[in-house]
Formats: sequence, structure tokens, C-alpha cells
Amino acid sequence: MRGRIRRPLTAAAVAVAVAALLVWALGCTGARRGVAPAAAAQTAQAQAPKGQATEARPVSQRPGPRIHDYPLRAAPARFSLVVSHAPEADLGVVVEVLDVGETGGHVRVLERLLGPAAGEPLDVYSPPYEGQLAVGWEPLAAGDRAVLFLKRDGDRYAVVGQGMGSQKLPAEGAAAEIESIRRVVEIIGRPEPAAIEAMFAAAQSGNTRLQTEAHYYLLTHLREAATLERYWPQVQELLGSDDREPRLTALDLLMNRRMAQAAPDLLRATHDPDRLVAQRAVTDLRWLNTPEVVARVVELADSPDANLRASVPWVAANLTQPEVLAAARRLLDDADGRVRRAAVYPYVLWLKAGVALDAIPKLVALFDDPEPGVGSDASQALGYSKRVEAVAPLLDVLRQKPPDAEAYRLALEALYPLATIGPGHVREQLTANLDLFTTILAKQGENTALSAAGILSELADPEARAALEQAAQNHPEAKVRERCARLLQDMAAP
Repeated sequence: MRGRIRRPLTAAAVAVAVAALLVWALGCTGARRGVAPAAAAQTAQAQAPKGQATEARPVSQRPGPRIHDYPLRAAPARFSLVVSHAPEADLGVVVEVLDVGETGGHVRVLERLLGPAAGEPLDVYSPPYEGQLAVGWEPLAAGDRAVLFLKRDGDRYAVVGQGMGSQKLPAEGAAAEIESIRRVVEIIGRPEPAAIEAMFAAAQSGNTRLQTEAHYYLLTHLREAATLERYWPQVQELLGSDDREPRLTALDLLMNRRMAQAAPDLLRATHDPDRLVAQRAVTDLRWLNTPEVVARVVELADSPDANLRASVPWVAANLTQPEVLAAARRLLDDADGRVRRAAVYPYVLWLKAGVALDAIPKLVALFDDPEPGVGSDASQALGYSKRVEAVAPLLDVLRQKPPDAEAYRLALEALYPLATIGPGHVREQLTANLDLFTTILAKQGENTALSAAGILSELADPEARAALEQAAQNHPEAKVRERCARLLQDMAAP
């Protein structure tokens, strides 16, 4: 194939598309399940036949309600080499490394996949490695064979994609891998409609390289629902595949697309015998609000599979039917702590909208939950609810719990964002309990005193200012004195 490939897809575009995909990680307000492509490639599982359960990795302890972090793809370790990096390359070549030095290396071209012929040997380097030659994070050595996508830099060539536009070829199976890469280069060189059609076919090829490249290409080129609708028969064909990978690709394409016509297919997919496919299908129901979807969400809240139960809150967050609220409330008492953590998520939205306010005492009670992250997520949901109804239960915690209790700390953390919302009933109620915060600031340790200082600084009350001035001068903890002094400066600023 002669000439440079056309450039509908840049590395930055792929990164944006993959980031948008990963916005669905299991339970964060924007990121609910999934890992970055590189991490996914390193931890991905071997492709399992339809009907075989997918084992999940242990729950992440990062902030945000999750139950499991799944690999983004279920295929063996791969990353999107061609569709990510070929469009920005001047040259795509299969090479043998002749030598490697401190500033790069020289390679002999064995086969040209993209771009014009170039003088040999090529002087190449990987930009992130200060002139060295590497494949991702793996250095190349003399005698290695690799596929490189290169951009001309004077008399040298730089590996594109910050050094990631490269792949070391295995000792066995190199010919098949090169043929797959050549096929992808050929496809993305076609006009877009023809390329998209070919990528749908590649997604069902059974070839791991082609499936992975097709996955990322289709996600990037079919971002809009209106565009995806033109290819709805092809998406349905992927959903009906016996191979798990095409089904996952179809479900990723449908994520956040709000396509009502997809509801029947998605509902069927929630019964998929493969757990990962079923869970992905459940979360794709998020923007659909039909009686059938509501009934399935309520049913899934009682599923014996904790992974499916943990997916329910992500879908329920956009529903307010009484039966959905009741099902979500049951999940706050789920026997699996990870499900309880996921169950907190919709209350961030519901409370702010004045829905499910009767759950506030239960969320406060979750401060004592033994599962890591449940209490902190409940604290955040209450803090950012902007609801005056949350203030009294949080103040009760401060009055009833010892200062060294985790629930005490979480109550203070929830009260601070409530204090920042400005004049109104919330501030009035906090100001009415000013003595509680001034006492905490004056008589308790560093962490709780710092939280109380932040709350006092938001109340715009002379007594609160006096307490901060006193602490800035006399508090036994230096960090508290410094923090109070800075807060007073901020309060004095126009």
C-alpha cells in the first residue's frame, strides 16, 4: 500500500474514546467498571466459550463504589497498535534490529506495511526513553524483530504514540501476526463506510488481533447514536455471536447511547450465561426507562450473583419508580459488603433531587459499615446532597460518637460541603450549632480540629471568626494554627 494512510483517527482521538469508554467503571459517579487499555491487556483473561463464567479480580480499594474491576477485554494480552498509531505514522515497517545504543538504534526493513520506501538502515528512537529504542516499556535488542510505526524526524525516525507505536514479534507465530496487522492497515486505508463494514466483519473473525483492533476502531468511529443506528443490523449480529468478544464489542458500542431500539436486545443480553456479558448488558440499560427495564432492574436486585446486584444501582440512578427505590434500599443491607458500597451510588443523585430522603438515616448508619469504602461513600453522598434534612442526623453523630470513631470523622467530612452551599436553611442549622464546632476546634486533635475549622470558615459568623482567631494563636497543633491563619486570610479577602 503506497503513500501515507489517511488520518481520520489520531492517537489522541483513540485516547479520548477509550477514556470515554472507561468512564463506566463499577460505581464511581463517572467511572464504574473497566481499567486502562494497557492495564487491561496485562490482566486480561483468555477467551472463554459462551456459557463459561468469567472470574473477576478482587475489589479495588480506590474511592468510589465498586465490586469488581474486570479487564476491559477478555482476550489475551494485546493493545490497539494499528488503529491507534498507524494514522499518525509516515512509515509502517516490519524490521530486524541491527544495533541499539544510548540514542536509539538502527533497523533493517524486512517488509513495508505503510508509506514510501526509505533508505536503509533506518535510524530510529523511542521519544519517552531519551533516545533509546523500546517497545512500550520493553527495550529492544540486536536481533529482535518488531513492527514499528514511525514518524520522520529529520534524518531519523521516531516511534509514534510516545513510543507505543511498536510491537515486538514473537519467535513463533510472527507471520500470522504480521498478516493480521497488514490486514488492519489495509482496512483503515479504505473510505470510512467500507472500513466500518470491514471492521464489523473483523470483530467476528476469531482472530484476537483483528477483534481488538476492530473493537477500538468501531468505538471511535461510531460514537454518536445517530451514526450507530445506521449499523444497527451489524450490531445485532455481534450481539447474537457465539463468541464472547463480539458480544462485548456490541455492548460497548451501546454504552450510554440511549437507543430505545436496543432495549429488547439488551434485556435479552442480561440473561447471557457469561457473567461479564450479562453485567455489561445490565449497565447498558442505564439510560433506558421502560416498564420492561424497570421490571428487570427490580428482578436483578434479588439476583444470586453479587456482580449483577452490584450493577443495579448504576442503572437505578436514573429511575425513580417506587419499586426501584425499594429494591435499591434493600441493597444497602445486602450481605455482600461490596454490593452495599455500590448501592450508595444512586443516592448522590437522588438526594440532590429530593428523592429517597427517607434513606438518610440509613446512609448515616453506614458510617459504621465494616466494608472498606462504604462509610466514606455514604458520607460523600450526604455531603453533596445539599439537603437540610441531612444536617440533624450528622450533628447527632458528633454528639453521640467518641471523637476517635470513624463515624465521627465521616460526619465532619459530610458537613463541610453542606457548609459551603451558601445562605439558606442548611447554613442556618449549622450556625445554630456553632458551639459544637468551636468546641471541636478548641479541644480535639489535629484531624477533627482541621475539619471543624473548615466548617467554621464557611459560616460567616462573628463567633466562628473569633474561634478561628483563638485557634490560630493558641491551638497546640501547629498545623491547626497554620490552617486557621490561612482561613482567616481567605475570609478577609474581597
